[in-house]
Amino acid sequence: MLPTALAALRPTSRVPATAVATNAALLAVVALTGSVRLAVAVGGCLYVAHFVPPLVALAILRRRDQTRTGATPAFRTPAPAVLLPLALAACAVMIVASGIRGVLGALAWLALGLLLRWGQRWRKRSVASISS
Repeated sequence: MLPTALAALRPTSRVPATAVATNAALLAVVALTGSVRLAVAVGGCLYVAHFVPPLVALAILRRRDQTRTGATPAFRTPAPAVLLPLALAACAVMIVASGIRGVLGALAWLALGLLLRWGQRWRKRSVASISS
């Protein structure tokens, strides 16, 4: 998922040192520019948002399992009709609590990541078509 330069592992420690150094540099820029509050809001929003797709998938799987006769639930939990909506509501509350700047920053960060991934795939395709 990472670009080759960032994903490269050091042979001795098997650590992506370039990725770690890049992350440290980005965090230093955030700290030096005084936008730590924004970074916390964006990071918090992104952290909570990554729980939403699995919760939705779990609700869908449970509903599909209920429509099949004799099927065991994909995930067993007490009171799923209460806990799943409660977990989704808690995620929504925490995303809203990150504020408009947090949500917009998270969306911008996700869009940047998708754009970079699209560019990486496009570049690989264009290189492959040139070499063949």
